[in-house]
Amino acid sequence: MAPIAASLISIYCAVDKSKINRVSQGYNGIILSNIPYSFCDTFKYNGKRNKAGQMHGKGTLRDSLGNECTGEFKNDNLDGFGIVKYADGGVYKGQWTNNMRNGHGIYEYADGSVYEGEWKNHMYHGNGKKRNANGDVFEGLFKEDKKVNGIYRFVDGDVYEGGYIDNKRHGHGKSHYVNGDVYVGDYANDNRHGHGLYQFNNGNVYDGEWENGIICGQGTLRDSDGSIIYDGQWKDGAPTNNYIEV
Repeated sequence: MAPIAASLISIYCAVDKSKINRVSQGYNGIILSNIPYSFCDTFKYNGKRNKAGQMHGKGTLRDSLGNECTGEFKNDNLDGFGIVKYADGGVYKGQWTNNMRNGHGIYEYADGSVYEGEWKNHMYHGNGKKRNANGDVFEGLFKEDKKVNGIYRFVDGDVYEGGYIDNKRHGHGKSHYVNGDVYVGDYANDNRHGHGLYQFNNGNVYDGEWENGIICGQGTLRDSDGSIIYDGQWKDGAPTNNYIEV
């Protein structure tokens, strides 16, 4: 896109095929990053410019789709603190670098979910807190938009603390259930899987193997005073025929 005279207070950029790449790189990263880029009839900018006519300093950029950005610009890029109001109702308030959400920021999504924390290249990255639209809350470490380790509080009162892979509970973790039960042990693919200790709210304790969220393999069940109720093999949450009962 050719430079626009610095004397213009507003700019209107008609988009054609020869300009889409320039517009999508220079403006899409600011405003249209979370909605499909199809077309944009006009852009309008009000604010400061540098001698080359580029957006530079405080200003407001709007497009014909209803998106609006107010913040600090540097050489045509949003760079510094900026507030973006998206046409879908979402709002981001925070730091930007070269048209990308970078640093600390708060994104209030149109569906009611909210993320507050660190960003890197438009992705959750670093420490942050995400409240989902259903009321669940995760607080901990993110990497490239995915949970790594932290505390997840379910809206029903259950709490999980531990590791994640691909946004699923994985590795060592601890769960407190609203009924008073507690599990400490291994997780895989969002399920209790591997070795774990499960304390029931009546005081009984199971210590043994799990498979896809179900007691399966070698394990011992004790009552609240430590006496063995059952010691042996389990399958699908129940004892098998090969067991030692005391």
